[in-house]
Amino acid sequence: MALGQSTAAGDYSTAIGSSASATGEYSFSAGRNSKACEKNSIAIGSDTNSAICNISGEGNGAENTIALGTYANAAGNNSLALGAYSFVSASNSVSLGYHSTNTRDNTISVGSVGQERQITNVAAGTEDTDATNVRQLNDTAAQTLADA
Repeated sequence: MALGQSTAAGDYSTAIGSSASATGEYSFSAGRNSKACEKNSIAIGSDTNSAICNISGEGNGAENTIALGTYANAAGNNSLALGAYSFVSASNSVSLGYHSTNTRDNTISVGSVGQERQITNVAAGTEDTDATNVRQLNDTAAQTLADA
């Protein structure tokens, strides 16, 4: 289904907005010039891309992508770009927040070079693959010094 001037939609897809296109199968696009050009992709926001789409509406092959926010781009398989100007080109990865970038597979980015951010309110890790917080690190350092 296509709603708006110059929109296009692929099989089982929906495009809403001026120049919006949802050419990928099962895709959804909403916003001026938003593009969802690969299978199972979602693009919401002005000038947003879910997969990298060329002028003819063909994508780079990145499926299952979600881009939310003005100029957000999700270009890696199974990727999520959340926030204005956020970008992710890596597979199975997430880019969170304004101007965040992610180019490494299987990772989460909350910033970019020169625009680093903190993750707050992190509980203490309990398993080998959990993140640690500064309190845990300080406790470990204090215990190491006490044992020395």
